[in-house]
Amino acid sequence: MPQKAPYGTWKSPVTAEKLTEGSIVLENVLVDDVTGHIYHVERRPSEGGRSVLVDSISQKDLVNKDWNVRTRVHEYGGLAATASNGVVYFSNFIDRRVYRTGANLTPEPVTPDNRNWRYADLTVVKAKSSTLVAVLEDHTKPEPAHVVNKLVAIDTTSQSIITIAEGADFYSYPSISPNGKKICWIQWHLPDMPWEGSELMLADLVLAGTALTLENMKVISGKRSQVSVGQPHWASDDVLLFLNDSSGYVNPWSYSVTSFQARPVFPSAIPEDFSEPAWQFGWSDFAVLNSEMVLFASTRDGRAALSLANLVSRSLTDLPCPYSVLRQLRYVSPREITFLGAKDDESTTVVRAVLSDSGVPSYEPIKPPAFTSLPRDIISKPQAYALPMPPSNEPVHVLYYPPFNPQFAPLDGETPPVVVSIHGGPTARSLPGLSWEVQFWTSRGWAWVEVNYGGSSGYGRNYRERLRGKWGVVDVHDSVEAMQQLGARGLIDPKRTAIRGSSAGGYTVLLTLVKRPEAFATGTSLYGVSDVARLAADTHKFESRYADNLLGGTPDEIPDVYKARSPVTHADRIEAPLLILQGSADEVVPPAQAETIVEKIRKKGGRVKYILFEGEGHGWRKAEHIKKGLEAELAWYQDVFGLSPKPEAML
Repeated sequence: MPQKAPYGTWKSPVTAEKLTEGSIVLENVLVDDVTGHIYHVERRPSEGGRSVLVDSISQKDLVNKDWNVRTRVHEYGGLAATASNGVVYFSNFIDRRVYRTGANLTPEPVTPDNRNWRYADLTVVKAKSSTLVAVLEDHTKPEPAHVVNKLVAIDTTSQSIITIAEGADFYSYPSISPNGKKICWIQWHLPDMPWEGSELMLADLVLAGTALTLENMKVISGKRSQVSVGQPHWASDDVLLFLNDSSGYVNPWSYSVTSFQARPVFPSAIPEDFSEPAWQFGWSDFAVLNSEMVLFASTRDGRAALSLANLVSRSLTDLPCPYSVLRQLRYVSPREITFLGAKDDESTTVVRAVLSDSGVPSYEPIKPPAFTSLPRDIISKPQAYALPMPPSNEPVHVLYYPPFNPQFAPLDGETPPVVVSIHGGPTARSLPGLSWEVQFWTSRGWAWVEVNYGGSSGYGRNYRERLRGKWGVVDVHDSVEAMQQLGARGLIDPKRTAIRGSSAGGYTVLLTLVKRPEAFATGTSLYGVSDVARLAADTHKFESRYADNLLGGTPDEIPDVYKARSPVTHADRIEAPLLILQGSADEVVPPAQAETIVEKIRKKGGRVKYILFEGEGHGWRKAEHIKKGLEAELAWYQDVFGLSPKPEAML
């Protein structure tokens, strides 16, 4: 018989300590392009947040504790390794160099000793296996305006670097045709982000002795500021597959080398996005099985869908798939792929999928999901809502997680307190799929809401561009309205509301507390933006012009908008108690963004608590900081709302 107790006071086995003891974060999966062997990269908070390359089959580490398989190109990094014919190359975070290793081998460097150079998107040139193609980001002059990105060839024997493409502001996805004669890549220019406008390039790859050069470079798809392209994969020597959003949705396209023509893969546009925004290197949302068949992941009603495409008939067949999140689809064999997948009741794991003769997939997890010791009967599953936003009644998509714990029942007539979570980006979205950090809250009797406000990804370009020129307006409106509509439906207590968010989500938190001080009782900003003009001057190169489109111009062109949309300008309007968490080494949103607004609130006599995590960057990687952050946030809300019992550890 469940015990009756007020929402927000339930005792839970999902403790901050259990969420950090031996926890891992699966960051990527990769496959040897010759042997088909599967590896993955996992982040280990208990080991200082380092990223480890693991043999997914044997579950053995390929590197010891002296290595950190991670890149900081674009600061957000991404896939930092590649494998070919039993040899693995990886970027080492500690000294920035690329290393070569393999089973039972000690890593050896293959690039010069230069800590100003960062590498990503490593690609082996099969016709000359001692050569890699990679993206190089040069921080010799560290100011964002002087950081240089280019495409390079790495001679792993001589540890020498040769530039093969330069002039654009950014590069990604170098991919070589099966016959080794062509190479393609994605490039883009400021002020665009890659999902706003980018170009797919094609060139002849010429090998002469030790030299690798490119000839006849040309743009074959995409357009600056108007059409985004991404994820090129070769289906054959003639056919190159990629993604293009000119229809208003990110859809598959193909290019023929012999006919020089690019066209959509399917006869008519499909109203689904077939990729997420390219925040990191190595995203792969489809896997080419052979020259005719391709497996695609897409977003349908906010959830992952898996489909099998026939390139000859130009048809697409939906496949049964139990995973609500699919990431990093990688080819293993003509009937087999691997990917990172999560279910509503199962956290992310490495999955092998095999197609039967009839084309029906079977799924086998090859890496156990995290936190298997936690009780599964306590899991709260997401409920999706499309809420009409006044005055246009256009939908805004939210995920609502009801409070749930089989050991407890609420008091009669009580509605739960709520934590409204605002995702970062802002061009990103909250995904379904089990997060034990969400269960940390719901199992204690809190409702949890994730708002995919106008501007979020996954719902087409028009939905994403609702935020164009209106950052700080649409996101604030949608977040408040979503909370109020859920309150009107009796799903939450509108008087016991907390809003929290990280990075751009933290910006929305701060500006919401400024513009709508009556809406939320408290807030938490995790490394959030408080001064958008200062951010444009101080942030890293990748996002240095991001605000141009989000706000409608540069700080020099529209200074009044930047001032009006900066929470720090109006810090005296913040009435709700505010918790601010910040990393001391954050180069995306530097600590000054937090410290300036904290000082202004304190001078006004407002209630604010500031916690600085030493050595952390844009998010927490170390176990002790993840634990401290969770417990601090819980303690803060319990104090604001007068709830008991107190958290497991008071700060």
